Amino acid sequence: MIDEELQEQIDFWNERVYPILDFDEAFTKWLEFCVHHGVDRSSGQKPPYNVGKDLLASDTNFSIKEDPLVQNKVDTGRCFSAIYDPASELKEEFDSFASEFVDAESKIDLDTCIAYALGIDAESNEKKLYYVKNSKSVEAFTYVNNELIESKNYERDTIVHSIWRCEGERGSRKRTGLIPETDRPTREGLETLSSVNLMYERSRSLAASILNSELFYLDNISQSNERGTALYFD
Repeated sequence: MIDEELQEQIDFWNERVYPILDFDEAFTKWLEFCVHHGVDRSSGQKPPYNVGKDLLASDTNFSIKEDPLVQNKVDTGRCFSAIYDPASELKEEFDSFASEFVDAESKIDLDTCIAYALGIDAESNEKKLYYVKNSKSVEAFTYVNNELIESKNYERDTIVHSIWRCEGERGSRKRTGLIPETDRPTREGLETLSSVNLMYERSRSLAASILNSELFYLDNISQSNERGTALYFD
């Protein structure tokens, strides 16, 4: 089942926001694999495919992140793509992609995961591995030049399920999921964007252009004193 919508999103981001397909060959191949391995995660599916869009690890998302340490710097070459695999039937394929992506031994037993993912922040030369343990916990590892620079754990709030909290060596984060409430996600995203406290006007302008493409909705917002604000699009 080819995910044509995902392919459109990838092409838009690569051509209009940042050339993410030029950053790493293994990641480009992973995106192609994910496009050709689309899954139905509607509410009628069996777990974990029925978790809906409030789970931190959507199938694929794209993001922009403000750098609080460098004036007007916004990282735009950020992308994440996951495969949901509760039976671990695809773990060998993922291992193959991951070993080509990062020259480091896996720290997680894939049999304990319901999903796994590769991610990049191309402008910061970062490569990321994500392991979704269940609908409440995600472990992630960030590498630069094959050196581990951060390991972090995302935990879902036990009361407000749309909120995830993360602790890592580079600071803490709070991610708030946004589920479209109407059939007008672009308008909803723009209304939400107007109330987000962003440091740079470039971030707001770029986010508006992404939403106005009508290929994305505003999926969640990450806020961190140390790492700045990030906007995620699905």
